[in-house]
Amino acid sequence: ANNNNSNAMFHLGYAYGFSGWGLESNFEKSKEWLKKSAQLGNAYGMTFYAFILEYEGENEEDKKEIGVLAQKVLSTNNFSTL
Repeated sequence: ANNNNSNAMFHLGYAYGFSGWGLESNFEKSKEWLKKSAQLGNAYGMTFYAFILEYEGENEEDKKEIGVLAQKVLSTNNFSTL
């Protein structure tokens, strides 16, 4: 994840979110890693990061970001093997 590997970032964010790989659940770390993955164009990272933004309550800025992420996910072929 520290080597700008978007798949590793996604998996780490997912693990923090769902207590995977022996990690305790940590919502803020999950959000941080999923956002980094999303910023690198990882479709899974974008999807899960958008879910977090929606879960947090959707202020106007978040609504715009969710829309942008949704469009990027729909236009990408970056659903590489996990």
